[in-house]
Amino acid sequence: MFSSSANQPTSSGSSSAVASTNPPAQSSNSQVSLSMLHDVPSIPQLVLHGSITNFTIGTSNFNVAEKSEQTESEKTDFVQKIQELEQKLMEKHELMQKALESENKLKEDMRKLFERNEEQITENQILKNQNHQLKEDMKEQMKTNMELLTENQYLKTQNNQLKENMEELMKTNKELLTENRNLKSQNQQLKTETEMMRQRAQNIETARRNERAKMEEAKELNVKLEESVVARNQQIKILKDRNRYLINSLLRRMDELEQLQTQAIRRSARAQPGQ
Repeated sequence: MFSSSANQPTSSGSSSAVASTNPPAQSSNSQVSLSMLHDVPSIPQLVLHGSITNFTIGTSNFNVAEKSEQTESEKTDFVQKIQELEQKLMEKHELMQKALESENKLKEDMRKLFERNEEQITENQILKNQNHQLKEDMKEQMKTNMELLTENQYLKTQNNQLKENMEELMKTNKELLTENRNLKSQNQQLKTETEMMRQRAQNIETARRNERAKMEEAKELNVKLEESVVARNQQIKILKDRNRYLINSLLRRMDELEQLQTQAIRRSARAQPGQ
């Protein structure tokens, strides 16, 4: 009777120890809330409840034994068992204190874990927002880069066109310079021929004094020479006017080319800071 009563606290204490070691294994479950811990009976309360029940059973046994007029040795044995029971109750009380401390520590660890999970969720949300913003910024930057590439390609095409125009203008300028040089040479030749004609006219005028018969011929020749000179002078004037027109046209085209180059440089300068 007494042995069965004494063994019950031991089994109750071992089951309480097992119960106190199991909850930490569940602390990794993030779905548990702190409010759930208050719905479970505390481990020390279970241990204390089992101890009081066993103590009540032992006391009733003691009353029965006293009424049956036990022997002195039986009383001594009973007292010893009572002392052992008290010792076990003290051990269970210590176990209850340790279980209470373990439960409090477990609750504190769970609370810290939940706080850490909340911080982690907040941090993850911030990182998601930052990642979304970075993606939007990257799309905007790619759009800007495409616009800059398109503008750069347009500027390159314009630059190539300007180079071709410059080469064409230089070629035309070279042709104009050659033509101008030829006109100058022709003008000098006309001046030389005119001077020679004047000298001939003077010679004819001198010869006319000696030979009146040749005077008419000299006059006709002089008239022809003057007409030729007038025609040549008219041709020279036409060539000069044409030369002046070509030079003015060349200057205008060079001014246009300079303006195009200035515009290309400005566009290129505006595009470079954005890149």
